[in-house]
Amino acid sequence: MGATYDAADNSYAIGLLLLAGTAAVALVFTIVAVHEHPNQTVPNQVN
Repeated sequence: MGATYDAADNSYAIGLLLLAGTAAVALVFTIVAVHEHPNQTVPNQVN
């Protein structure tokens, strides 16, 4: 966040937008990944 601090405006807006964008991408990826593979189970091994 410090790397994106705008000293002229005393603002972290760019950093917060990048953080929110990353979180949104992660959320969409998670929803898509879970939707594609809802029932991945490990078969029981009988000895």
